[in-house]
Amino acid sequence: MNYNLYLKSDEWRKKRKLRLRMDKNRCRLCAHDGSKWQLEIHHCPDSYERLGNESVSADLITICSRCHMLVTAIIRQDRKKKLRSPFGFKGKATGSVLHLLEEK
Repeated sequence: MNYNLYLKSDEWRKKRKLRLRMDKNRCRLCAHDGSKWQLEIHHCPDSYERLGNESVSADLITICSRCHMLVTAIIRQDRKKKLRSPFGFKGKATGSVLHLLEEK
C-alpha cells in the first residue's frame, strides 16, 4: 500500500480522528494541545507492515510536530546503528522516549 495515498484516504482520516480523541487532543510526550505545534499521528515503527490494518490503540500515537521530529530522529539514529527496541528497535534512546508514550 502506498503510504502517501493511504494518508489521504477516508479510512486514515477516521483512524486519525479516533486516535486524537483517545489522546484527548494532546501530545503523548509533552501534553501540548496543538496550539503552537500541530498534533500529528505517529505510526510506531513496526506498524508499517500492517499499514491499512494497523491498530489505532496499539500502533498509533498522538504527538505534536516538535516531538514527532525528535522521535523520528531518534528512530532513524537507532536504525543506522542496527539496534532493536520494544517497537522494533532496541536503542536506548528510542526505548526510553517511546516508553514514555506507553505510560501516558
